[in-house]
Amino acid sequence: MIPPLPVAVGIIINDRNEVLITQDQGRQALAACWGFPGGKIEPSELPYDALCRELREELGMEVISATPWFALPYEYPERAVLLDIWQVHTYLGEPTPLEGQLMHWCPLSALNDYLFLPANQEIVTKLRSEPPLFSCIGL
Repeated sequence: MIPPLPVAVGIIINDRNEVLITQDQGRQALAACWGFPGGKIEPSELPYDALCRELREELGMEVISATPWFALPYEYPERAVLLDIWQVHTYLGEPTPLEGQLMHWCPLSALNDYLFLPANQEIVTKLRSEPPLFSCIGL
């Protein structure tokens, strides 16, 4: 059995109570789905280090502080993933889509209006029912 693919995910909420969501145009079957920024944790990386690297590569932002929120296993037909979800508190730079992805600041109240990756549905549910009590500070 193949172990789940570990993935670091960043939840970034601004002072207008909007969460940053992205849409990866490169996925064939799931191209229409939105998700939260992040990516694969390399074998030699700690989850926090992977989060920082992924947000720097994808969005050009430097994470200054983040805390773990929760872990979420999910099984796609082709591969299981283990999402390591972090609340980003402070960062440097203005998030900018650097890899051709779409990016949007979505009001927490409008999350149900978007089609999310199946593995992200529980994150959406949690954000709607018990949103983090913070907003990120961009420096």
